[in-house]
Amino acid sequence: MWYHLLVEDAQVQLFGKMEGRRITERRPYRPWFYAVPLPGEAERIAWVLEQHPLVAAARLEERKPDLLDPRVAPVVRIETAGVQAFPQAARDARGLEGVRELAETRLPHDFKVAAQLGLQFFQGDEPLSCTLLGPEGPEDPEAEVAVRWSPGGSHRGPAAASPQLPGPLPHQLLLDLQQDLAHDIYPLDYALDSRARILLAAQERLLRLQELSRETGVPPERLPFLTPGALNTFLHIRAAWQQGFLIPDRKRILEEPKSLALLERADKGGLIFYPQPGLYRGVAKCDFSSMYPSLIVRANISPETLGCGCSPGTTVPQTGWEFCSHAGVIPQGVRQVLERRLALKAALRREQDPARRRELDIRQRAFKTILVCAFGYLGYSNFIFSRVECKEAVMLLGRDVLARTKALAEARGLEVLYGITDSVFVQASPQEAEAFCRDATRELGYELVVDAHFPAIVFPRDPAGAGIANMYFGLTSEGEIEARGIALRHSDAPLLTRRFQREGIPLLLANGARPLAENRQQLDSLLEEHQERLRRGLVALEDLVISQRIRRPLQAYTGRAPHVQAFRRAPDPARISRFVFCQNGPLPASQARLQDADIPHYQALLERAHGQLVNALSANVSEQHNRRCPPSFAGP
Repeated sequence: MWYHLLVEDAQVQLFGKMEGRRITERRPYRPWFYAVPLPGEAERIAWVLEQHPLVAAARLEERKPDLLDPRVAPVVRIETAGVQAFPQAARDARGLEGVRELAETRLPHDFKVAAQLGLQFFQGDEPLSCTLLGPEGPEDPEAEVAVRWSPGGSHRGPAAASPQLPGPLPHQLLLDLQQDLAHDIYPLDYALDSRARILLAAQERLLRLQELSRETGVPPERLPFLTPGALNTFLHIRAAWQQGFLIPDRKRILEEPKSLALLERADKGGLIFYPQPGLYRGVAKCDFSSMYPSLIVRANISPETLGCGCSPGTTVPQTGWEFCSHAGVIPQGVRQVLERRLALKAALRREQDPARRRELDIRQRAFKTILVCAFGYLGYSNFIFSRVECKEAVMLLGRDVLARTKALAEARGLEVLYGITDSVFVQASPQEAEAFCRDATRELGYELVVDAHFPAIVFPRDPAGAGIANMYFGLTSEGEIEARGIALRHSDAPLLTRRFQREGIPLLLANGARPLAENRQQLDSLLEEHQERLRRGLVALEDLVISQRIRRPLQAYTGRAPHVQAFRRAPDPARISRFVFCQNGPLPASQARLQDADIPHYQALLERAHGQLVNALSANVSEQHNRRCPPSFAGP
């Protein structure tokens, strides 16, 4: 089982583990790139480059140089003497007469060599041991994974610079918990306050590396430093290689001109059914499993399959666009990770053991953002494979699926209270919801599952009294709180307001047999209790701390945003501003004192958090729902 590689000048060193023993291999590597010639120039270019002192070999190949054209053409593959010779050889080739463009000069060598050698990382069940990097080096020199962590760092963000600790030994895979770009997507639910917890975090991050490296081909040592978008790019590069395409250095796919009428029809975004504000009982949340990735695969949506006319395929509503049935690059890349994620989610639903469930959840979540990016990057101008018509097609097909889902629910006598992009909230018993999802899956061809059932759920209203997209809170049948858009879900809200809502939602919703007015009184009493504790100074300073990320260079901030003011006073290498609103303005948490806190400001935050919970529960709104909802599900 290979777990690590090092690229040297003209060779690579591979590290693996087999039957408990570490194994090492060295293999030759000649870095390569391609020259795409003008017509009739291929042989001459190959001959000229063959004479170059930094070029080890130059030969003709038949490849697909245009991502929108499946036809092969002669190109020149140039192999250099080593990594050090590569940049100059590429510069000289780019200036050669008869060269239209170069391809694959900007891809990292470790990714290229892994593809060239057909390496499959983490194939097998060999366990890898982790060790901490200390001032003297790795604590255990025999361990396969070296974990870097600064005691003063934050697991919520990458450090601006890694601490000056010795690096890992050559055979060790480095896992830097502070520079792992998964920190936002997969935040830890515990503090890294002990050696055991640091190693636990490393083992969990390692699960993510194993899944992503296996399915994308990206070497493990590169993965922690890749954004989801970059990882998505590598996934599709590998798929393009498998189909014989070259990866050009510069993007050549441009958006097609559209009439205003077509633009209005095509560029609509996801479909939303806005909720009527209020409290509802007996509501099922039904989700499509990875709807957009599934649409990409099923409709074969890819830049080169749009309008090619080689075979009948999928027609996009309202546009007349057609995607052929010849396997596309984007669907090929998406299918592999989608099938793996769906298999892991199915195993998670069946698993009962808590430890195994956590492992499966970490593994399946590894693919979540790459699948989101697979859709979003279709319209991103800097993505080498992007074509905005592909993104618009996915959204139009998704709108069609959601509209048909609503119609199916209503045909069964179920009311759709809210719908957004890939999920619908229907008023139904658990049994009715399960039956509806089975029928919808069979009818539509996309898996619809009951994600949660809510004995009680609230959809808040905006200042004008209308429903709000992506804002709700409810109690599931398991007694868990699920919420979107309120303080409880905001990472930049202080613990004070998040705790209030966490305690208040069960008081408001848990007892459906009790009149709503009594539940509301309990919530009001809880607000008074929190306000009183705040006035008397019976809260911890940490309860008042607000954390916000510094996402731009400091000089780019021209206003007086509180988090920027505090950060200027006490910069943090993790680029996270932790501050407290004080009477004389925001102060870094490390400099603030409880007695200096701006109590009226935090009282206002509590009142706002309270308002988010009750603003949809006025008498008029409740009466409307009592008339409109079936008696068995009406609000109390």
